[in-house]
Amino acid sequence: MKLQQLHEAQEIPVVQAPLPYKYNDLEPVLSESTVRYHYDVLTTNYFKKYHAGEGDREFNRAGGLLHNLYWTQLRRPRPGNKPHGASLALIEQKHKSWENFQDLVIAAALGIQGSGWVYWSTSGEIKTIANHAWRSDIIFCIDCWEHSYMRNPNPDKKHHFTTIWRCMNWDVINDRVFVAL
Repeated sequence: MKLQQLHEAQEIPVVQAPLPYKYNDLEPVLSESTVRYHYDVLTTNYFKKYHAGEGDREFNRAGGLLHNLYWTQLRRPRPGNKPHGASLALIEQKHKSWENFQDLVIAAALGIQGSGWVYWSTSGEIKTIANHAWRSDIIFCIDCWEHSYMRNPNPDKKHHFTTIWRCMNWDVINDRVFVAL
């Protein structure tokens, strides 16, 4: 997804982005079973329902677009994976340190009851979305719905939000920060 499109939400094509990796590439953080179900069934259905005019059209559009951002910002897990470049500069400017930022994102994610998303905004703030709603200020987002982690070998919510960082593709996220600045 091109970042200029983030600021022109009405212009974003509502088309499912292909996974930029294999289903099992996110293990052990996200199991192959989790990725297959979450991407092939749930994510795909947001796009299908949107194009078929089924249900709440804006809900399905937002669900599809949020998932496009989510899936395209992930990569194979890396131990000690940390932000660099533009991401790190914005984090340190707004949140003093990577560790503080990480703690704040995890706390926001754990505070979501039921379904929603936590995201890092172009202002540098950490924000949440209840359910599905499109926002044009997203740098990265983390799916907080239970389906995003319940099929993992360790389906603990806190474990998920502390390990997902290993899969963040900071090069993709840096591109989003750069366009937002």
